[in-house]
Amino acid sequence: MGDGALGFYGLAYRVILVPLSRLAQPSPIMMTISATAPDIVDVLFVRDGMPSDVQNSKGRLDMTVGDSGAQRSGTIAIVVLTYDRVHLLRQCVENVLARTSSATREIVIWDNGSPDGTADYLTSLGDPRLRIVCHETNIGHNAYPDAVALTTAEYVIELDDDMIDAPDEWDLTLLRAFQAVPRMGFLASGLVNNPLDTAAHLMYNVHDYTPIEDSGVRLLLGPTGGYCAITSRDIYDLVGGFSRERRAFFEEDGTYAAAVERAGYRTATMQDLLMAHAGGPHYSVQAKEKVRYYESYKRRVARKVAVKRLLLRVPGVAPLNRRHGWFKSPEETARSVEVARLFLEGSSAPPPG
Repeated sequence: MGDGALGFYGLAYRVILVPLSRLAQPSPIMMTISATAPDIVDVLFVRDGMPSDVQNSKGRLDMTVGDSGAQRSGTIAIVVLTYDRVHLLRQCVENVLARTSSATREIVIWDNGSPDGTADYLTSLGDPRLRIVCHETNIGHNAYPDAVALTTAEYVIELDDDMIDAPDEWDLTLLRAFQAVPRMGFLASGLVNNPLDTAAHLMYNVHDYTPIEDSGVRLLLGPTGGYCAITSRDIYDLVGGFSRERRAFFEEDGTYAAAVERAGYRTATMQDLLMAHAGGPHYSVQAKEKVRYYESYKRRVARKVAVKRLLLRVPGVAPLNRRHGWFKSPEETARSVEVARLFLEGSSAPPPG
């Protein structure tokens, strides 16, 4: 196995028990299991958040991996959130994370309280770069800020647990493209055209993209997904990182991309780095938290469309909106309903022949 491969080893742990006084607090780390050898993973068990007493003054946890803190330039941290689909996570580990380059120094896998065999699978893994967080409940993509806070590398890749195949050293390909294109702020890989996958169906059949070439990199300008996307630590800190909501949240990528663009940086998708994604109800049962989120999302979009149509009936509003771009058209906004429907129901289109 090369430097970037995930190995599988027997595990030996030193268990540090938390005092009972801390267990009485509302949001404790229940216990920390630290490796006794450098090639063994660290595991954290948490309830509703990271307690402040294990954070440093910058809000990041003082738990670095390897020498990534000392050699940040050009290094990558990969963050994966997972919930209740170990059959896909296993493929992500073996066919995507195992094919990373030595530029990837840190890997955080955050389990959002999976009821299946995810925790057992994760604790069977061994790799000097790997840190596992086992959260008590499914908080959706609200976990991203805390997961990123566990890392120190100069670049951060958010990677879906249902990314199931990738070429060798895909992380380095993504990094080099990000560094090559001026003012790039959030760059996603492309996806293999599989209409049964929700994200690929959106990319090839719903969203509009403009192909360009910049600095020798072929890009698609349009919606930038977070299924596999890279940003720099500096830009991440500048825009305030991934956002949170009170309830489980599943749109961190669009919110983050919008913040990056407001800060004057660019977002795009690579044309020449294609990875396989297996998202949506065809491949796994949708979490109840995700179903609730997108049902609510559909209702919010419907209200927005109704208000916009009323506004456009006011004399003079339509031409002024075309000139100043105050808000998207009702038709463009309504397309978001199709996005929500796909996440809830999936695509019934056959795979390309």
